[in-house]
Amino acid sequence: MNATPQKLSFVPLPGLTLDTLGLYLAAIGLLRILSRKWPSIRGCWRNGCFTVVGGPISSEQLEEFLYEVGLQKKWENYGKPWDTFQKKDTKLAQANKPATQVAFWRTSEATESQAILQQSHLAIGQRLSFNPLFGTGGNAGKRLFASGWQKAKEAVAKPSKKTKPEDIKSDLHALLNGKPCRCLSDFGAGSWFSAANKIYNSGFKNPFRKGQITPWAMLLACEAFPLLAGSPSRQLGVHRRAFGAFPFVTRAAAPLTEQSAGQTLGEFWAPVWNRPMSLAEVSALFQSGRAEIDGRAALTSVAFAGAIVQRGINAGLSEFRNFSLIRTTSDNTFESRLSNVIPVPKADPASSVAVRRILKTRDNLPRDEKQGKSWRFRGLQGRIDRALIALAETAGEDREDLQVECSWKLTDEVFASLAKVDRNKAFREKGVRFELLPLDWLAWLLERTTHQHTEIRLALAIASLRPEKKQANESQDTNKVPQRFLAYRLGSVGKGRYWQIPKALPLRRIWSPKSLAENLIALGKRRLFESSPEPKRLPFQSEISASVEDALQFLLQGTDDEVLGKWIDRFSLFNWDDSKESKDLLRKWVGKPDLAERNNADAMLYGFFRPLFDSFVLRRLQHSDPQVAGGHEANPNVKIGRLVPIVSALDRGDVMAAWESASSAYRAERIALADFQPNLFSHKDPKRLLSSLLFPISISNRGLTKFFERWQSPSNPNKG
Repeated sequence: MNATPQKLSFVPLPGLTLDTLGLYLAAIGLLRILSRKWPSIRGCWRNGCFTVVGGPISSEQLEEFLYEVGLQKKWENYGKPWDTFQKKDTKLAQANKPATQVAFWRTSEATESQAILQQSHLAIGQRLSFNPLFGTGGNAGKRLFASGWQKAKEAVAKPSKKTKPEDIKSDLHALLNGKPCRCLSDFGAGSWFSAANKIYNSGFKNPFRKGQITPWAMLLACEAFPLLAGSPSRQLGVHRRAFGAFPFVTRAAAPLTEQSAGQTLGEFWAPVWNRPMSLAEVSALFQSGRAEIDGRAALTSVAFAGAIVQRGINAGLSEFRNFSLIRTTSDNTFESRLSNVIPVPKADPASSVAVRRILKTRDNLPRDEKQGKSWRFRGLQGRIDRALIALAETAGEDREDLQVECSWKLTDEVFASLAKVDRNKAFREKGVRFELLPLDWLAWLLERTTHQHTEIRLALAIASLRPEKKQANESQDTNKVPQRFLAYRLGSVGKGRYWQIPKALPLRRIWSPKSLAENLIALGKRRLFESSPEPKRLPFQSEISASVEDALQFLLQGTDDEVLGKWIDRFSLFNWDDSKESKDLLRKWVGKPDLAERNNADAMLYGFFRPLFDSFVLRRLQHSDPQVAGGHEANPNVKIGRLVPIVSALDRGDVMAAWESASSAYRAERIALADFQPNLFSHKDPKRLLSSLLFPISISNRGLTKFFERWQSPSNPNKG
């Protein structure tokens, strides 16, 4: 026997949008009250408005039912029977005594529905923890929510003489369909219906705490309150705080300015789903109300955004609406404002591992703290929070360009905060620990970066400088051997992906606000000082090398130093000890550079000095057989002592002295040079010439040997 399939009713409600927290709560409350008559009813959001499925067959039937509920006052009873006991616990807290009175009321007097309602407002522990959505247990300044609910209930059931019953009924239709309402009054709901609140107060005739909404909006919103109670596991605990006790409630993002510190009470992350869900499913969703990052509950706004990026919460949701609860006229009065809309990704994005590490770094930074009635503002976390939330907003396969842009912005903010720690003695006292970012994320970003310009290739070469490893029989003192670039940039210490900014400023941190060329010279001199006399690996080798053309572009001022410095900072935050596969991907990404001018005097001088900084090129100059030259990665004949006088001379601007030192080094290697008159060579910017010599160049670049040929004696049998 074949059963005839039944068609489900489908009633969209254009007025219940996701623009304000009040309308969101009204939609959830509507589903809750409709389930009394239609137990199998479901609800979801489609095209930005709430839709009920499988209940009333038309909007008229729905409105008729709600109107009858209003006339008969069959709403969830919203009062504050715990208010007297709450005040007693407040006095106990002032005397540093544990809160006991609300717990006593709950176990001795409260009904089941009252207990659930109380759980949505406050959690019981050593002290009472208040849900920021309700201020202090149902009060927000002079906004008494229970009193406003009582007024709204009476306004619907017994309209005043100035209000006609048909106006009340038409207001219900107007609310559900997004049309202007007539029966407006102040029901203490300005905290949730902030738009109506502002419209009412635009004439400055009434206090800002008041607002004008239809009573139906207040009544439907209050119906949702029992769903906002956290599960018992979230409520229990003597040290429980509000941000862990209530579903989808988190601490606000760190402030950007000192004036904005403490202005946000908290944030509510409203879950949105486009699959029809029953009341039982919605109740279960809010009961858990948990997003996780690395197995821990996300209690901060930025952690919640990170959990969404990692799909730390996955219950068939399509997005989250982040509503900030911002103080207005007093410490208790607040408004809800829509801050962010973050879609839930269908698959783990490439940034998920990086986001997790950035969150740990962010949490280790010195944070803003409240001291008495004022705040101690440090400003290290706020910009990271905004950048990470902005990245979370770009989730989706069709928004990769925005993801790349926001990812670079996030990396910049992380580096800026670490740089502030490095430059502040008080911050260094915290011993901030941080994790470097994965190279596969860098490969993913660069693959989608539309430009492969010289600055990126040069920055990769500097940021990925290789450390020197001591022999087995030598001391492993890392203060005496060259390290990764980050050690010179931020004065940090570490190995692999785990690093720390120590309390004491290391002498190795040589980076300063000077020009990029001067900083590169300081970097080169420090690595020469730390290198052994005959190092196994030269101090100017890197994981990802640049080319001669790139270095010449820098020398001839064909690059933007500010952009180059910015890319170096970005790349320094990545873990260059990561997998070989990730490094191979980056090497494949690095494209061929544009040809640079080689026939001018500046380029010629570069071609003369550069072989002394590269063991592979020197061996090619020493041996005519390229197979012999290619068999030796490191040249034992290249000594640090021969590079030091060249670097010192160029640093002080004496190009001729540098040329004579280089000539002596070539003669020691039995490489014959052509005869030149003394005091023949000079350069307009010797420091830039020196800094261009310090960029690591690929050992497979054979063009450098031919570039050097014009300096060799024509009678040299080993030339070429």
